[in-house]
Amino acid sequence: MELAHTGIRQYERPNGEMIALLVIAPSKTDRERVIPMPAELFHVIATIVLRQTAHDPIPLVPRYDGHDRKWAAPMPHLFQR
Repeated sequence: MELAHTGIRQYERPNGEMIALLVIAPSKTDRERVIPMPAELFHVIATIVLRQTAHDPIPLVPRYDGHDRKWAAPMPHLFQR
């Protein structure tokens, strides 16, 4: 379970309304999932991003995949387990 800064995107509707999207990495179906975020969730994640980027950019951190037993490329993780 992980959430990287790259997994948060915005979409602008034709009427100008901005929608926050949560992008879930491909898993067993090999398809990326895009889920609209409620305003409350976006507010919490935006607060976390603002706190982490107050002084420096979000650091790139490698992740160890215990299933494949190898290190993944460094990414700007907000959460990782």
